[in-house]
Amino acid sequence: MHCFFVGPLIHRFGKRNTVLVGIVICMIGNVFKVIDPYSLAIILTGNVIVAIGIMPTFAVLFAMINDTAEYGEFKTGKRTVGLINSGASFGIKVGTGLGLASIGWLLSIGGYVGTAEEQVPSALESIKFIFIFLPVVLSVMMFICLLFFTLDKHYATYLNEIQQRKNEN
Repeated sequence: MHCFFVGPLIHRFGKRNTVLVGIVICMIGNVFKVIDPYSLAIILTGNVIVAIGIMPTFAVLFAMINDTAEYGEFKTGKRTVGLINSGASFGIKVGTGLGLASIGWLLSIGGYVGTAEEQVPSALESIKFIFIFLPVVLSVMMFICLLFFTLDKHYATYLNEIQQRKNEN
C-alpha cells in the first residue's frame, strides 16, 4: 500500500531524494517523542510520523541495491546482480542480528531487569535512549551515507551505455 503513495514522489524527485526526505520525517517523529516520553499520545503520534517517514526506505531499498548492479555493469562490464543481492541480504541479516543484540547490551548496561516490578532510573534512561535517541543517531548516519548515493543523477546514462555495449556485441 505504501508504494502507491511513494511511487509518484520517486518519479518526481528520484529514489535517493525521496528517501532523504523520509529520513528527515523519521527524525522529526523521533524528536517529537522528546516532548513527553511518558505520554502515550505523544509516543503514538511520534510513531505515526516515523512510520510515514520510513515508507520510502521500505519501498525502494531493494531497488536502490539493484541500481548498484547496473552501475557495476557500467563500470566493469560484468553483471553481478546475484552477488550484490546476496551480499545485501547477508548484510541485512548481520545488521539485524547486531542491532537486536545491541538492544540487549544497552539494556544490560542501563541495569534493566526483566522481572523487576519497577526499573531503576538508569534502565529507564536506557530505554528512552534506545527508543528515541538511537533512531535519531542512526537516521543521521543513514542521511549522510545517502548523500554519497548519486546513482539517480546518472542512472539513465548508465543504462543507455550498457544497452549500447550490448547492441554493439
